[in-house]
Amino acid sequence: MVDVEYLKNFTKYDGRYRGTSPPAAIDYFWEVMRELSEEQKMKYLQWVNGRAKLPNNMSDISYKHTITWMGGGDGVLPQAHVCYFQIDLPEYTTKEILKQRLVLAIEYCGEIDTDNSASGVRMTEYINTADDEIVLRQQVSQGAEEDYDY
Repeated sequence: MVDVEYLKNFTKYDGRYRGTSPPAAIDYFWEVMRELSEEQKMKYLQWVNGRAKLPNNMSDISYKHTITWMGGGDGVLPQAHVCYFQIDLPEYTTKEILKQRLVLAIEYCGEIDTDNSASGVRMTEYINTADDEIVLRQQVSQGAEEDYDY
């Protein structure tokens, strides 16, 4: 079981999220984390840390869980840096948007640090179309682009 409060106690904040009054996106993030299914929480940990479970003693890990401010707003997905147990989190305007983007990232972006994978495909864009259909634009390393509807 993923203890969200345990994770929160070992989280640091960088960029605009650092300070005594962080933007609402931080509150949204923790609310969403509490609402996720156990499977989704484990996928989040796998996505951001490379492991699906938290250690019993957080001092056993090299880096604290870090949430770093990222530009781009509502139109981009968060990014994970597995080697540093870090998520770059855009300052989403609503909890619903944050949840949608976070779940999309943890479900469909299994690549480390959004670098090229062995297949040569990486996430480059997130587009919310007029009819609310989610489109992932992926760039193939040979330069071609393909759209995938989910």
